Amino acid sequence: RRMQPTISCLSNGIRVVSLHDKNYVNDVRSIGIYFDVPQSNPDSLAPCHVLNQALSQGSSHLGAFPGTLSVQYSRDLISYRATFPREEKPDHALQLMANLWRRASSLTKSDTDAAAPFVSSRIEALRSDPQEVLNDLVHMRMFEGTALGLPLLHTRLEAGRCAELVPRDLDALLATPLAGQDRKWHAPPLKQLSNFVSSTHCPTRCVVVASGIPHDSLLQATKRHLTFATERIPSGSSGDR
Repeated sequence: RRMQPTISCLSNGIRVVSLHDKNYVNDVRSIGIYFDVPQSNPDSLAPCHVLNQALSQGSSHLGAFPGTLSVQYSRDLISYRATFPREEKPDHALQLMANLWRRASSLTKSDTDAAAPFVSSRIEALRSDPQEVLNDLVHMRMFEGTALGLPLLHTRLEAGRCAELVPRDLDALLATPLAGQDRKWHAPPLKQLSNFVSSTHCPTRCVVVASGIPHDSLLQATKRHLTFATERIPSGSSGDR
């Protein structure tokens, strides 16, 4: 028997989705907060990597939380995910993820400076891997005009230099100086980071998804911890979903 999800929507626009069967007992519960990335979002390369690094560092300090918490920023989706024992209420996980949401909105220059060496090293390593370079460029070309086409290893200027090479001439693509032309990575200005967070971390782009938790319990816990969020999409971006 296939279980059907239960869906609700908070007054601030956050959607709450649960999959729960009282006749099926699992020892682990899971909750995820997901944001979809607008396709018109400015260059996502630097913000995605900085936020991944800065927030992942923060998520390693879980205190007494008896589960795991992960952070992922990618081309088309941002996620905070938690798993924890069945006897644990959802409030603790949602509180931790709400704190990550707040932290993403309040990163400082010292945060970006601290993340920069780790991010720079990772990007340079990935840019040296032809498979990673090819994967990034194929996404940009094949999914152009959608969030899946946003670059994660190259700037839009770099992408423009090789647009005609994908997928016509992959050998020429991998021989181009694109992959190593400007390996020096620079942390983004706080304004760019703030614009990225404002365009993605907003209630109408957010879905809270859980399994193994009764819907009403999830809904009430979400109300307790995520009603702080208000719509903050910059002008000109609100229609891009």
